[in-house]
Amino acid sequence: MTTKQGRLKKRITAVAAAGAMALAAMFTVGMGSAQADDALATIKERGTIRMVGVSFPPYIVAAADGSYSGIDYDIVKGFAESIGVRVEMVPGTWGNAIAGIQSGKWDVAPVFCWKPARTEVVTFLESHYQGGGVAAVLTDQGPFTLEELNSPDITFVFPAGTWKETHVAKYYPKAKTKKITSGSTAQVTLEILSGRGTATVLDAPIDITKVEAAYPGKFTFLPSKSERLKDTTCVGSLIVKRDAYRLAASFNDFIKKLKAEGRVDALYDIHIKPVLEGKI
Repeated sequence: MTTKQGRLKKRITAVAAAGAMALAAMFTVGMGSAQADDALATIKERGTIRMVGVSFPPYIVAAADGSYSGIDYDIVKGFAESIGVRVEMVPGTWGNAIAGIQSGKWDVAPVFCWKPARTEVVTFLESHYQGGGVAAVLTDQGPFTLEELNSPDITFVFPAGTWKETHVAKYYPKAKTKKITSGSTAQVTLEILSGRGTATVLDAPIDITKVEAAYPGKFTFLPSKSERLKDTTCVGSLIVKRDAYRLAASFNDFIKKLKAEGRVDALYDIHIKPVLEGKI
């Protein structure tokens, strides 16, 4: 064999090896995707769909007896029944809800606001939520402008790990903060009423209604009841694992059907009524 033929043989061998490695890599990735996309099959085999048990009335409401209700809970429960499984609630917080989805600790989390960075790590389902944010302060104490909130004399109270934490850090960096691990709207407002905080950020319009029903006239909302804080408009939905394609497709079909039949609107009517009556 000539030197030239030897070099050619080496090149052919190298190309063949590279091709084999590429095919193996493609096969491995494909297998990995297939395995990751077995979320729906795993749920059916397990017999439960696991949902993180955070608090966000009227979307997720935890009762004293350990039972759950709410708009998102009912949507997940309906989907579970449609595929022949039941809902299993797993304790968690807003701060670890996305991490729990990624790690497989639970299969679905309640409504999250759509953000580009989040779409890189989880899959957002068919949207059924649109809201925004307002700041709330005591009417007889103030402050009464958003500019005055950015002061070391102000203490914001909010649940840790939520969009409220990042919003306060961005727009009111001079203010002090007090984070509550699993704070409901009722807990947050009690912190302010008791003097352990000055302001909070609420989800509008639901939280405004709840606070007004519980404490008429006690709180002032900034910029106003009808206006929203900058960069807080939220289009949201349930979230599942990033590569759970079959689960997401099946879930989306179910939610679209609910919306088409008017059943999502009916869930809002059912669960917002207790809010309007100040019961949750």
